[in-house]
Amino acid sequence: METFFGWIVIGLIPAVIAKTKNRNFLAWWAYGCLLSIIAIAHAIIIEPLEKQQEPKD
Repeated sequence: METFFGWIVIGLIPAVIAKTKNRNFLAWWAYGCLLSIIAIAHAIIIEPLEKQQEPKD
């Protein structure tokens, strides 16, 4: 049971990093739960996405 909660918490690390770079939090959380060390490194390395601007009428 502790391992399960550990995965949930460890998955938050890359998810929070990716969220600050305008990436999908839930997708990165799942990625972090499955491949924690790789996901953390990947989240640190990726470039931020630019926020999409809505078209002006």
